[in-house]
Amino acid sequence: MRFIALSLLLAIAGCASVAGHPRTDARWLLDGGALSVATPAALPAGRPFRVAVYGDAQGHREVQRAVVAAIREQKPDLVVFVGDACECLPAGHMPDLGTATYLVPFWPQFQRGQPAFGLLSLLPFPALWHESVLRPLGPPRDPTGFNTFLEESWPLRGIDRVPFLFVPGNHDLYHLQDRKDVARFTGARDGEPPWHATDIGPLRFIVLDAGTDLPGDPELLDAKGDQLKWLDKSLADARDKRMVPVVCIHFPPYSSAAVEPPSAQVRYNVAEQVLAKRGVRLVLSGHEHAYERIEVAPGGNAMTCIVTGGAGGKFTTLEPSRKETGSKCFVEGLHHFVMLEVSEHEIRGKMIPLDPGATFVPGWHEKRDEFVVPLK
Repeated sequence: MRFIALSLLLAIAGCASVAGHPRTDARWLLDGGALSVATPAALPAGRPFRVAVYGDAQGHREVQRAVVAAIREQKPDLVVFVGDACECLPAGHMPDLGTATYLVPFWPQFQRGQPAFGLLSLLPFPALWHESVLRPLGPPRDPTGFNTFLEESWPLRGIDRVPFLFVPGNHDLYHLQDRKDVARFTGARDGEPPWHATDIGPLRFIVLDAGTDLPGDPELLDAKGDQLKWLDKSLADARDKRMVPVVCIHFPPYSSAAVEPPSAQVRYNVAEQVLAKRGVRLVLSGHEHAYERIEVAPGGNAMTCIVTGGAGGKFTTLEPSRKETGSKCFVEGLHHFVMLEVSEHEIRGKMIPLDPGATFVPGWHEKRDEFVVPLK
């Protein structure tokens, strides 16, 4: 009881993750507190539209700096960050209920692909344990919050003034204050959801909110939920206007990585029931700290899924038992980003490595993956 009382006092005093959120430094936001300049209304004339895609920085300053410097050399017209800017964890692996989080005696513990994780459901007052004894193994709060990400991406956003789309990742959403920041990053007003569509000429970039995948947090990808209803309408509208949709979601619908298998909600509810039926050709994701290109055709509709999580998070390896049938290239142990060049009839893409020493998994002979997504 003394342990519980002391931990609770620390939490209330502001030493815990829920109460001790570091403020976002306004120096790394544009005038008015915006994350980015506005996206252009039209594509550049006479050349392809260049898009840089990277993700899963998770507070790693040196790697982020290297990735951003390499992207700047490519002179992109748009940057898409596919989530996990910081390295936050949920206190006790449970939703953020404010100070009340520390009063909950038991909470169901679940992590996809790791059944033994459920044994932690027997641990009493999980948030208190996480904030004290277990804190050195994985602090619930990134000590700089989003500030490392904002500072290291500033050369792109603030100096080069490149439009920047932020796709929320699960580590960006575990705490209530983080969700408020994410709403600002995605341009959502108070009370609005962070999912949205951005039109640039004939392109429609659709940013989805995959949530936290945490028991007790809202399931945002329910087949009958507001987000997927909105997604279907946005894709139908894009088709009617003959626009090309590019869907951006943190959790990949397909992946051969070892950490977590793709969730049924993303694979079935999003990819197979909505994206494939609406003819989406390209999906951009992160979450797995590797590079993979998967080509699928659910319902006969060809779709290329790119997973790029090479901006600083601990590397993910291949899981042979979960190898996706459509996996064309899997590269582990390599910091990287992806460049896309969009023209009238196709999207040309390539993975750009940043450092040597990558493990190129046997069965995939390509070391620098390049691909083409036809648009007609």
